[in-house]
Amino acid sequence: MDVVQLSLFDEAETSADPSATEPDLKDVASYRRRKFKGQREKLLKDIPHEKKLCTLAQEDRFCEKCGTPLVSVGEEFVRTEVEFIPAKVRVIDYYRETFECRKCRKEGRGYMEKSPMPYPVIQHSYASPSTVAWVIRQKYELIDETPIQVLGEPGRNTTDSYMWVYCSIKNSEQPIRMFDYQPGRSGTFSRKFLKGYTGYIHTDAYKGYEKVTGITRCFCWTHLRRYFVDALAKDVANPQETIPAQAIRYINRLFKLEVLSSETRKEQRLIQESPVLEAFWSWAEKVSVGMLPKSKLGEAFTYAFNQKSGLMNYLLDGNCSISNNLAENRVPKELKPVLESIH
Repeated sequence: MDVVQLSLFDEAETSADPSATEPDLKDVASYRRRKFKGQREKLLKDIPHEKKLCTLAQEDRFCEKCGTPLVSVGEEFVRTEVEFIPAKVRVIDYYRETFECRKCRKEGRGYMEKSPMPYPVIQHSYASPSTVAWVIRQKYELIDETPIQVLGEPGRNTTDSYMWVYCSIKNSEQPIRMFDYQPGRSGTFSRKFLKGYTGYIHTDAYKGYEKVTGITRCFCWTHLRRYFVDALAKDVANPQETIPAQAIRYINRLFKLEVLSSETRKEQRLIQESPVLEAFWSWAEKVSVGMLPKSKLGEAFTYAFNQKSGLMNYLLDGNCSISNNLAENRVPKELKPVLESIH
């Protein structure tokens, strides 16, 4: 169970009034964007600027008319875009260089050539490809607790609302994906939705689900693995030798052993995975002694110990899953190379 985003890039379509008439094409053709001089520039005045000059390659600096080498005679400003670099934002001002054939000018047949320019990812926008990619990933891939707003909803124009998703188990004969729109993320919404249900639910460690009675919660080992991935030291040449890498190896081993048929999964888990789990918890208790609780690695171990009971509950039933990936869809792409390299 988790909060997800229902749509990707169809906000305009989904919020449009189907009864509205189509616009007059003549009106659209005559539309002109209103400009407010200096308004957008003020947003960028305190961000460092970097000049990027687009120029002709050396092999292209020859006059197409007479073959004489071209000479740079100036440059013109073309556009500005904001580039996003993790933990860093900078402004890139694009210029393109202009070249002239001096021989043609002397002979009265002027020849000038401007350097090619890369196309912007969005016309009339400051957004660079890196900025757009970051926004898309933040909004649509990291969908944990993603709020939404419904246009025109009375009394909630500036208040976050949420879509809750409820899924059946992976091998269900009649798979169910149900989205429940609610005005908040309180556990009372899941309690109301699941009223009368008894059994297992797969969730993250969000305490709001504690309001649901009559259920057994199975916590997600993918969530725990992410904590250790975040704790990997970025400046260590061999991350396989670090403590978080060892934790990831234990968890990866569990996922590899999960390739089991549902009929024998419970028994095989007890045979194959229980020893790995016992080794992991024993190792974790030893290596976490004296670890700074506020460090990323300390937080990973704290999360593991606090959620140990829920993390072990998937062993109780062969239909239970080791992770909540069915609702979350997938592990973020940038984690995959790290996870695959730590065996």
